[in-house]
Amino acid sequence: MSQISLKNFRKYETLEPLFLNGLNIFVGKNNAGKSTVVKAIMLALDNLRSLRWNNVPSGDEGILQKKTLPVPLFRFDANGFHNLHIGTFDRAHCNYSDGKSIVFDLEYQGIGFKMVVSGNVGEGQVTVPLESLCLTFPTGGSYEFNFSQQFVSFKMTKEEASYLDRGVANELLNLQAQIEKRITEAKDSLKLAIEKSDALQIAQLNEDINKLDARRNQIAYSIKEEYDNNSFVHFVTFPLYYLHEHAGENVLVQYFKSLVRYAENPNFHIEESGDMLSGQQKAVKSSILYKAEMGNRSFILDKRQIINRDVMELEKVLASVNVEYLQAHAATQKLILTIDDRQDINSKIIHEYYQEGIQPGDSMDLFLKKWLAAFEIGESIEISQLDGEGYYVKVETDGRRVHLADMGMGSIQLVVLLLRLATLGNRYLRSGQSGWVFIEEPEQNIHPLLQSRLAELFYDFQQSTKTTVIVETHSEYLIRRTQLMVSERSYIDEEDLKMDWPITVFCFPSEQGKLPYDMEYQTNGLFRQKFDNGFFDEAGRLHMEILKRNRK
Repeated sequence: MSQISLKNFRKYETLEPLFLNGLNIFVGKNNAGKSTVVKAIMLALDNLRSLRWNNVPSGDEGILQKKTLPVPLFRFDANGFHNLHIGTFDRAHCNYSDGKSIVFDLEYQGIGFKMVVSGNVGEGQVTVPLESLCLTFPTGGSYEFNFSQQFVSFKMTKEEASYLDRGVANELLNLQAQIEKRITEAKDSLKLAIEKSDALQIAQLNEDINKLDARRNQIAYSIKEEYDNNSFVHFVTFPLYYLHEHAGENVLVQYFKSLVRYAENPNFHIEESGDMLSGQQKAVKSSILYKAEMGNRSFILDKRQIINRDVMELEKVLASVNVEYLQAHAATQKLILTIDDRQDINSKIIHEYYQEGIQPGDSMDLFLKKWLAAFEIGESIEISQLDGEGYYVKVETDGRRVHLADMGMGSIQLVVLLLRLATLGNRYLRSGQSGWVFIEEPEQNIHPLLQSRLAELFYDFQQSTKTTVIVETHSEYLIRRTQLMVSERSYIDEEDLKMDWPITVFCFPSEQGKLPYDMEYQTNGLFRQKFDNGFFDEAGRLHMEILKRNRK
């Protein structure tokens, strides 16, 4: 589960963490903050994957002196995924706050990234220095690179080597995995027994599950005890080092690698001013500075294996930042979709689907056909290229091939959406890397019956690709369908539901100062929380008004 929190960004002076699920549905009135969260995620990820920096002397390689350390830059015009229309620090900064810093705090593919940027309101700054960046890894280690004050802090907690290599801990972990498997099997059997109304088997299975659950808790406690007894914490702060190699790598990755390279090279030392000096140039150093430097070097060398492992994970994550934004757009009834018309989103989607080369029988071909039928559009899609200049798109339905342009606007909208999802799904499955997909108001031009089926479409896509999906919607029908899907699954309790159900609905209140909140599904499909006024209650309110007038 990923998360996002913000400070001083757009309408949010403070946004407490939103814990994101596999499929997340954002609901709220216009200007309630849904798009703000989406833009914050895309802006932060776009900057992380392509950090730039300034003040690196041209042609200067090797360990840089303190005065020439590069400062990564945060760009508010980063529009690699989608044109966010933010542009400057001014426009990004919260109007209700006097603070000069904007904080983006999110988790992506298991790594936590907390970025702090500062600027001056009123100066129209497009690019501002990255003040600090804190990274937290799944293993418990965290690194804070403070670029404004030029120091780095390490906090290594619950180090893996201190307990996972121990035989007793490994045995407990293996036993825990076996118990989890038996619980899952017992719960599956229980669902079948409930369907058959087999009271005797239901009672026996409930007893078995309770015993297994108690054993699981006991093992979990033993693992925690073993973990805590053998874990330790290191917290060290020392000057920031940077080995400049002009390697073309992400600047953050270079900072990580510089730590180890510095520690491994005894020819580089630091004088009292904090500048790097080579072995031949070094001046007489105070014993206090020398001891501190040797302590830092020793610490890094001792943790070299962990740091190298973390930087490899960081490189992998930064190289696989996959973000797609499916914006709400007008369906087009043009007969020929031209290849070079990049301003037409429909042409772009058709072109990329055609170039993806999905073959009959591929998983995403079957996905496309399944949902064409479910949305009552047809059986298959035929795309023909016209002399390299454009495409005809036809839909096979009832043995006939009909031009997509001759179908209704809702059907065109759905076909374009399905083609895009199939393209993305094929890319993710082929590469083995998932991504984040943002979908804006997919219910446009679509009949209420088919709006409800969008819920199952997005569920199917998310489950088959293991992608994080965020849908902004005003469709009550889409959300109602997710409630029915929950009730159909006969969850045993809310813990069972939370462990299995990949959908979360977030309500964004329109009132200033109120924060978005999880609607919280219950096992019967109902929500524990209430929506903001004017959504679920509006149809009922209008119906009651009609009844009142008729009584009069």
